[in-house]
Amino acid sequence: MKFTVSVAFLACSAAGFCSIATFDTYTEGFFATTLTDGGITFYDADAYDPDGGPGMFDIEDASSLSDPSFSSPNTLNFGGYSAGPGYGGGRIGSFFMTNGHVETSASMDLYATANGNTATLEAYLEGNLVGSASVVLTGAFSRLNHYTLGITGVSFDTLKFVGSGADQNGAVFTMVDNVRIGAVPEPASFAALAVGAGVLLRRRRVARR
Repeated sequence: MKFTVSVAFLACSAAGFCSIATFDTYTEGFFATTLTDGGITFYDADAYDPDGGPGMFDIEDASSLSDPSFSSPNTLNFGGYSAGPGYGGGRIGSFFMTNGHVETSASMDLYATANGNTATLEAYLEGNLVGSASVVLTGAFSRLNHYTLGITGVSFDTLKFVGSGADQNGAVFTMVDNVRIGAVPEPASFAALAVGAGVLLRRRRVARR
């Protein structure tokens, strides 16, 4: 079955409940299999690592990132981080997120390497897939590009981020910011964005196992 769901930017209003995760209350280097921020819990990360390495969540200080969508200083990263204000996208295949409520809208910002794979946001209600929205990660390979993914117009209780494609077993290399989950009275439709972000600062990644 094919699902067609509009991509949206979730605007939190007084008329609707909204959970927002910006990861800015954490200290860089926080490392865990489950993470909660702004009322949203992130869990079950899978790195799609051919060597079987576990998927992990990290907090990245990306304060040198120059992009108007970015909520400084932190992002959610995966499997390691770059110490200090430099940044780099971590390897991730999939992870789940929920605020524990049935909601109708969600959006998230990605700062990802354009490896040609596809990033998809899937919405589930009681374990059943009810909608999805995708973007192909194209753009400049030498920097992290900004993409926005979102869903509106369906009721869901859980979201799943999924990478797919021919490169790296389908994994993508990305940071995540501004995850919004909520209910808005009149959802509006938008197009997915894929615009250039700041220059990727190459710093030594501090890997964690």
